Amino acid sequence: MQDRPHARELLAEIAETLEREVLPETAGLVQHHVRVAASLCRILEREAALGAEIEAEQRSRLQRLLDTDTDDVASLTRSLDLVLAYGVDDVFARNAWETLVAITRDKLRVARPGHDSYDFGPEVGA
Repeated sequence: MQDRPHARELLAEIAETLEREVLPETAGLVQHHVRVAASLCRILEREAALGAEIEAEQRSRLQRLLDTDTDDVASLTRSLDLVLAYGVDDVFARNAWETLVAITRDKLRVARPGHDSYDFGPEVGA
């Protein structure tokens, strides 16, 4: 593993080059593909910077909700799916909703910054 530049720095540079130098020289479908490639680099850049923190927080939230020390996020997610599929009381349902909204906001910080502040109130009649 290299010390510098880090993966996120490389991805930032690739995105910057695509946006600054390649995009203005293209048109139509190729320009669209360049925008998509730059956007994917930005997503990967944010994932490199935030991914470990977000996964740890997701794990912690799911462990608290499910009252377990299971460490694997995929297993925790499957467990929550099963619990919700078999029905839960209103308190657990509300806690699950809040947990899933928090997890979704974190994921949006990576995939679509700015969308993580969406007001989910209308979905629950708040």
